[in-house]
Amino acid sequence: MLKKIKKYQIELTDFKKKDINETYLSWLNNKNLMQYSDQRFKKYDHFEALKYLNLIKNKKSIFKKILFKQKRKFIGTITAHIDYKSRIADIGILIGDKNFRQKGLGEEAWIRMIRYLIRFKKIQKVTAGTMIKNKPMLNIFISSGMLIGRKNKKLKTINYFVTRNLI
Repeated sequence: MLKKIKKYQIELTDFKKKDINETYLSWLNNKNLMQYSDQRFKKYDHFEALKYLNLIKNKKSIFKKILFKQKRKFIGTITAHIDYKSRIADIGILIGDKNFRQKGLGEEAWIRMIRYLIRFKKIQKVTAGTMIKNKPMLNIFISSGMLIGRKNKKLKTINYFVTRNLI
């Protein structure tokens, strides 16, 4: 069962071209922060980040910025790559601002995105994956109520999922 949120601390708003700023680019180019991401091998500048944003928009997928409500501070991003034909979405998250990590805000954004996808986009299954060493991400998967889908020991990755009937 997908975890319930007692107090909303974050807000999800559309990520826009104007949000590609030095702070955001510094998150994307931070080797430590991106060590478990597929994006870790890429160097981002304004042009590359804009290309990624346009790719998401062209695929009609979702790209949101995560704001800490109390200060309306931009602290991270969350994406959902959607296959509308099979009604499956794969989500990813980045809490870029180090002052807001390990406070449950990523988990809240995660749960809210899953609920949004299932309720409003009519998604049947939400998936996510990470490297086995990425403990913070694994904690979000488990604590939010997702189920283990597949473990690949060779690639050292693990996938989780949640379906419509689990929320």
